[in-house]
Amino acid sequence: MSSGAMLHSILHFASYLTWYPFLCQRSFRHVKLQEPLCWLVSIDEEIQTLRQVLLAKCRRQQFLKRQLGITVISELRDEVTRGVDTIQIFCKNAHVTLAASNPPKKLRIIALILQ
Repeated sequence: MSSGAMLHSILHFASYLTWYPFLCQRSFRHVKLQEPLCWLVSIDEEIQTLRQVLLAKCRRQQFLKRQLGITVISELRDEVTRGVDTIQIFCKNAHVTLAASNPPKKLRIIALILQ
C-alpha cells in the first residue's frame, strides 16, 4: 500500500470516528484512537515533505556534479584510491608496531644484562 493510499484510508477512518455517535462505551474507545490517528497523519505528511525536499536536493547535487565534471567513474576511482591508501597506512603501522614489540635479539640480550 502506497503512503498516499494509506494516508487516504487513515483520513477516511478518522472522519468515520468523528461521525460515530456516543452511544456506548465502545464509541468512547474509538474516540480515544482519534488523537493517535491525528499524530500519525501529521507524521506521514512530514515524512512525505522530507522525501520531496531530499529528492530536490539530490537532483541539485547531481546537477552541480555534472557542471563540475564529476562522474560516477571518477568518484569510484577516488574511493578505491582512498581505500588503498588506508590499507597501506594500516600495513605500515602494523609493521612498526610488530617491530617495536619484537626487538632484535641483540637488544633483548642487552636488556637482560642491564637488569
